[in-house]
Amino acid sequence: MELINISAEIHLQGNLSVTVYDDNFFRILSIKALIMVGIVIQPVFIFIGVVGNLINIVVFLKMRLVDSITLCFFFLSCSDLLSLLFLFALRFTTDFMPEDVRMDGLTIAYVIVFYYLMLYDVSQMLTSYIALQKCCCVALPFTFKSTFTRLRSSLVAACIAVSAIIMYLPIFTAQGIQVISDNATTRLTLWTTSSRSDVILVINFWGLLLPSVCQILVVASLIVLASSLRSSSHFHKSISQKGDDKVAPERRATKRGKETQAVYVTSFVALIYVLCNTPRLMISYASLIEPEFNLFKLYTEIYIALNIFRNTVEAVNTSLNIFVFLKFNRKYRRTFFVLSWRQ
Repeated sequence: MELINISAEIHLQGNLSVTVYDDNFFRILSIKALIMVGIVIQPVFIFIGVVGNLINIVVFLKMRLVDSITLCFFFLSCSDLLSLLFLFALRFTTDFMPEDVRMDGLTIAYVIVFYYLMLYDVSQMLTSYIALQKCCCVALPFTFKSTFTRLRSSLVAACIAVSAIIMYLPIFTAQGIQVISDNATTRLTLWTTSSRSDVILVINFWGLLLPSVCQILVVASLIVLASSLRSSSHFHKSISQKGDDKVAPERRATKRGKETQAVYVTSFVALIYVLCNTPRLMISYASLIEPEFNLFKLYTEIYIALNIFRNTVEAVNTSLNIFVFLKFNRKYRRTFFVLSWRQ
């Protein structure tokens, strides 16, 4: 393939522009395509996610949060909703901020992005806890039958939220937005402290460690859940063939449905998380291996483009849960349609 010496200016996130000199024309097209994914497709999934998680919250409240797993999914919907709202604010300030506004969209984005990361980390930890909870209850039901109560799950969720706040509190105190006034104009600018660069290093390490630990926990839980579902299916099938089951078929089917639907919901939510968390892990480890693959470094343009794609995938992750609930949770589906019919 003939290489073309090409200079292309790619506008990334608001006022930031990067001039790219590359011999590979298709590489630049790929970067543009990734940016368009963020500008066009990402807002669609943000909208779907906001509406879907609002519906989740209403439906779960109507279901009265009678068990630990339902309560945890309620907390997950709340954190997903908040993270999507901050992701929308991030996307608006970087791509759609009016030019006549006396502030730099990137200035606001530097602050908003850490609130988004904090809330998404809460969702990651909640997803891991949900998967681990269901894994323990399935693998060792008699041992963990009464361990995961609503009170304990509420305390775990509170600890997760507090730990995320503590982790990101240093960056919130190391930077912020201030008003600068002179004779002609009043504008907003970013203020930073001398410790900001050190805090960013800690945040980056946390951003590598947490997704890695969560990924390992969720994948391990998925393996156990899949094995349990397969074993349960074989067991019930063998019982039915031998005719040893004394329970009426209707009652048996209902019992099996109640036992397995929570496992299915948890498994699919966990699977979606694993798939959508992979781009973040790949980008983080690539930055660790290649220091020039970062902001304001040699590969800054592809780094920004891939992070826009990563944010889009994360928006997909936080927007698909409603479809999993509707498909596999009968009580959720019934409550949803009752509320829809009343409206």
